[in-house]
Amino acid sequence: GGGGGGGQAPDHLVVLAHGLSGTSEDLAYLKRVLERSDAKCMVHAITSNEHKTRDGVEAGGARMAREIVGIVVSNPSLTRISFVGNSLGGLYSRYAAAALFTPNGA
Repeated sequence: GGGGGGGQAPDHLVVLAHGLSGTSEDLAYLKRVLERSDAKCMVHAITSNEHKTRDGVEAGGARMAREIVGIVVSNPSLTRISFVGNSLGGLYSRYAAAALFTPNGA
C-alpha cells in the first residue's frame, strides 16, 4: 500500500509491477519519488506475484487485478489508475487493465 500524504484522500492510484522473479521492493525508489510528488496519489507496489512469476501472464495478471480491486474497494476516493510495469510486470499490467476495464464505467 502507501501513498497519499497530507491528510488528503487519494484520487489517483499508481500501480507498480515488478518483473520476472522480482519483488515489490524492485521499484521502491520510484515508489518513494512518486509518493513525494503528489499528495493525492496513492502508489502501490504489487505483492501478489512475488515468487509466482513463472505460471504465465494470465495467472499473474489475474492475481494483480484481484489485488487492485481490494485497494480500490478500501479507498473509494480513487477515480484514476496508472500502471508502471517493469518487463514482465508490463505484461501483467496490460492483462490486469483489460480485466478491470468496464465500458462506459458500468
